[in-house]
Amino acid sequence: PNPATDRVQVSLPVSEPVTAAWIVDLTGRRRPVPVSGHAVDLSAAPSGILILQVATSNHVYNHRIIKL
Repeated sequence: PNPATDRVQVSLPVSEPVTAAWIVDLTGRRRPVPVSGHAVDLSAAPSGILILQVATSNHVYNHRIIKL
């Protein structure tokens, strides 16, 4: 769900596994976040408006999220 508190489920338009995930804050700082399957752990991420970047073997997807 968006806004999120600690975890988000990622639904991708392709049937590839998620290989990595990052959050980017409004200052442009990019930080890796743990991912398990299609669940991204945001518990250590700062609150605010963030860009979630999710990588598969062939694509990188970006989505704006609000972390509470």
